[in-house]
Amino acid sequence: MRTCESKMIDLIKQYRTGSAGGNTIVSRGHADNNGAGCARVYLHGHHIATVYDDGRPMIFTLAGYPTVTTRSRVNALLREFGEGAGVYQRRGSQYAQCPRFGVRDGAEREISATEWVQA
Repeated sequence: MRTCESKMIDLIKQYRTGSAGGNTIVSRGHADNNGAGCARVYLHGHHIATVYDDGRPMIFTLAGYPTVTTRSRVNALLREFGEGAGVYQRRGSQYAQCPRFGVRDGAEREISATEWVQA
């Protein structure tokens, strides 16, 4: 895991807002009107993930940029908070692998680069 990804996860676990590196920001806030907290992760100013404090599954997107860097940040979050989920590229298409997609572990499906996915 890259240093900025470790810092990103540490910021989330410590309930702090801050920069995890030159292009990755963690922002703390409220997820909804019920006062539930969350951490929003931004890469180059684009919101790529939300991790909830109340145990809800995290959500993520490639924010229209299906790059190695975006997938790396999302996968670091998924390893820590995503219960076995992952995102990858195969033959130019983006895929998410997530136990929530099907009955069997590791169910996968193609995702669009702008779609929000629940992990």
